[in-house]
Amino acid sequence: MAASRVVQLAEAVLKNAKEFVSYLVEHNLPTPSFDADGPANFNALPVEQARVDAIEAARELADLLQGPVGFVRPLVHLSIIPYRPPNLLTAVK
Repeated sequence: MAASRVVQLAEAVLKNAKEFVSYLVEHNLPTPSFDADGPANFNALPVEQARVDAIEAARELADLLQGPVGFVRPLVHLSIIPYRPPNLLTAVK
């Protein structure tokens, strides 16, 4: 039986994340975190493609797991109801 797209994407995220983090650890570089002293970005590393592939697979996985309604709803709301910032000059009385 062929693996479902969800499983394929999950495996791709894991494979690419492992490759990315292994490189960081092997080269004594900080790993991703939201700590105040954590790294700001990871651009221009030799494992950039693994990072990008993990991100893309994770996004597609999230979209699939939300289903069509969960995936399309935010797009519809953004296109139907344009954001109009308040007019601050008339809002203050």
